[in-house]
Order: sequence, then structure tokens, then C-alpha cells
Amino acid sequence: MRPRFLRGTGAGAYGALVSRRKTPLPAPPPTGFEPVEEVTIRGYGCIQKATFPLTPLHAFIGPNDSGKSTILRAIRTAFQAAAGRWVRSNGVWAPFDPLWNGAQSPAIEVRLRGGLRYVLTAHDAERGAVVEALSGPGGSPELTANRPWSSAGLLCLGSAVAYARRFTSPTLLRFSPDSLRAPCKQLTADQPIQFVDETGRGLAAVYQALATRNVDHFVTLRDRVRTLFPALRQIRVPATGEGNVELQMELASGDVVPAAAMGEGLLYFLGFVATLHLESTRLILVEEPENGLHPARIAEVMRILREVSKDAQVLLTTHSPLVVNELGPHEVTVVTRDEDGTHGQPIAETPRFGERAKVYALGELWLSSANGTD
Repeated sequence: MRPRFLRGTGAGAYGALVSRRKTPLPAPPPTGFEPVEEVTIRGYGCIQKATFPLTPLHAFIGPNDSGKSTILRAIRTAFQAAAGRWVRSNGVWAPFDPLWNGAQSPAIEVRLRGGLRYVLTAHDAERGAVVEALSGPGGSPELTANRPWSSAGLLCLGSAVAYARRFTSPTLLRFSPDSLRAPCKQLTADQPIQFVDETGRGLAAVYQALATRNVDHFVTLRDRVRTLFPALRQIRVPATGEGNVELQMELASGDVVPAAAMGEGLLYFLGFVATLHLESTRLILVEEPENGLHPARIAEVMRILREVSKDAQVLLTTHSPLVVNELGPHEVTVVTRDEDGTHGQPIAETPRFGERAKVYALGELWLSSANGTD
């Protein structure tokens, strides 16, 4: 069958090319969530070539500068390329810089359950042009696209749209208390419930949208927060003018505490509880969820993220043994870096794991060998 060009997806040498082969792609599942089972990264940042098996809830642990955040950024780049596009303004890429440069020949391969594979490779890294391929269990590309960053991804095109729900735009969370406190614009009825950016800006709008769109969800979240912060009576999100809303906390005493006076731990917890109802994403990437939290709150945050992982994959980096204690051995990858680049090893495959696991809890085992190599 002859290749078919799709209009409106690029210009010049970077127009999208989509081809069909005799072997059909696996049919999309009728419902449900399908997590990534494995990612292979080549020539991206500090990663020369490495493969990482994944689970619906998965943590990367390792010493500083081992490449944990680079893994999340690579996966984020692959999903954004498949499900969306980038916009360049004043020399800056939005929604984030994919760090695709001309010094290497980057490639990111994502394999999902059922054998479906998505591959993103460099075509002209300096000018931001890439090739995408979608293939089934046989391995040969069934659909391919050659395009610049600024054009729609392969899974936004024609016959590939049916697979788009497997590759929704990613959500990165790296909360900042100042962003969580900040007043923000209300979400309009047609906007999905999402943070404005990775720092948690827009938290007030998320709670305001929940209160107006699904009061049962709002009440459930409020009650969950109250179990850990018993002084709280109500979460308030009043309008502050010009379409803005602001987060407030009403205490059992009747006093009202503005967001500017809220403790950081409460703000972080409000942010994580809200992830239970984020929309338009099936991939949530979390940088060090333990930051700013009292040790007693970390287990509850991990329980929240495990609930989220039933409907969206949650991948995180951490240095906290308390986070690791809430995970199973198959859900933890130890990341190390040497002269050959970044490497990953499931913690269950580290030397003498069975023997050591009889003595140490998983987090304690990690703490006892925090350089990632012993």
C-alpha cells in the first residue's frame, strides 16, 4: 500500500508521513488504564543507553546526580511528543524544554502492555525535528511520522487517534509552597482539572472546580485532610476579583487562615490529595514527594499515590527510606551512574537481596547502601 501524506501537520521537509502495513496494530482496549511496562532511553542527557522495567506505581532511587530526574524527563518528553506538541516563544520551549540537542542521537522507546511500542528518535536534533513510530508485537513500525516539535504528535493524527488515550500529556509535580499558596484564575467549565504548572500553581482553582463540578469529591477530599489536620473545619475557595480565587482554611474555632499563612506541610498535602481528581492525564511524574512533609505524613501521601496509580501511572524519584518502605521490591529501581552513563537495576535483583530483605525493611536496606552500588 502506498504511503499517505497528511496535510496540516508540518511544512517542507518535516511534513508528517503515515504508512500502513499488512499486520494490524493491536486493538485499543475498550476501557481501562494501560501502564508503560518498560522504557529504553538512548543518548538522552546523562543516559547513554539503559532500559527500565516499570510498574503502575514506581520509584527511582539512587545517589545525587545519578540520572533519576533525567529518566522522568525522557519519559515526559516521549509522552508529550506522542500526545501533543511544543510551542517556542522568545527562545523558550513550552510546556517544558525537551533537552533534545545536536550533540547526541536521542531515542526513547516506550513499551506498553500488549506489545504496543512507541519510539521517538532524533531526525534533526539541532532544529527540533523528530521521527515517531508506533508498532505492534511484531516490531515493525505500522505508523510513522516525521515532524518538528511544533506540529501535532503522531497519536493526534488520523488512524492513530484511537491510541491517544494511552499516551495522554504527562503531568510533572515538583511542588513549591509559594506556588501552592498563590491566587489564580478560575478554571472555566471546558478546562480540565489540572495544575497550571509543575510547581502546583493553580491549587486554589483545582479545589474551586471540584467544589462546583462534583461536591461529593470535594467533601471526600476535605474529610481526608481533616483526619490528619483536625483543626481544619472547611476548605474555602472564595473569589478575590478579576476571575481569581484564593485558598483559605476555616478552623474549628471559626477563624479563617489565608493561604499565605498556611503551613507548608498542609499545602503539600492539599496538593497531593488533589491528584486523585486530576483530569486529562494518565501519567504523573513526581519529584521527591517527601519534600516538606513531616515523616508521619509520608505514608499517607504514598497511599494517595497508590490510589492514583489505579487509573494513572505514577513514577517518582525519592531519597526517602520512608517512601521506599511503602513500596514493593518490584516497584523500586536503583539508579547509578559511572563513566558509561546511567544504569538501572530493580532492587530485588541487587546482590544478596533475599538474604538482606530478611533483616531490613526495604527503605532501611536502601539507607544502608545509599551510594547505590554496595
